[in-house]
Amino acid sequence: MELMVSPTSPFARKVQILAREQGLSEAINLRALHPLDDAAELARMNPLGRVPALITDDDKLVVDSPIICAWLDNLAVTQGRDSMLGDNASHRLVIQQGQALADGIMESAFLMVMERGRPERQHSDFWQDRRRDAITRTLDYLEAQGDAVMPAGIHLASIALACALGYLDFRHDAMQWRSGRPGLAAWFKAWEGRDSFMATQPLA
Repeated sequence: MELMVSPTSPFARKVQILAREQGLSEAINLRALHPLDDAAELARMNPLGRVPALITDDDKLVVDSPIICAWLDNLAVTQGRDSMLGDNASHRLVIQQGQALADGIMESAFLMVMERGRPERQHSDFWQDRRRDAITRTLDYLEAQGDAVMPAGIHLASIALACALGYLDFRHDAMQWRSGRPGLAAWFKAWEGRDSFMATQPLA
């Protein structure tokens, strides 16, 4: 299999961590492609021109990080591993919801970075404030709800949240997301020491 990634993409990192946690990393060749610098090459493989994108061993395209993670998780289950997407319908819904919240943080944080890269005259304080507020509200929600929306254990939702918080450290350190959120800070501290997390640190 070949996985197209960007070294700084939190969505690509999410896929890589799940693959490592499910024992699949040795079956995947990573190919670093930048969506802007390598746009033409990436578009030949993924018509959306985005990372991550997976090319399976039978040359099929799988796109969008939640779907790639589900595809890889299903492969791991066929090899005897426990699913990281939940072991019953209720659990799966909780994990999907947790992943959606974490992905929303990542998307808002990523769009803020893209906005900063635009010519200054095109900057929109309105949209930057909306994205920052969305991140703040979601972090406060996760802090308040705790295990109700982010169950204990290693699963796709916890992987996604770890990637989201790591991306805030990487690109938005000024937000100081740990301030006033001791529960999230303690939760993330445990994640920072995991081999899969350390092995997928973003490259500036």
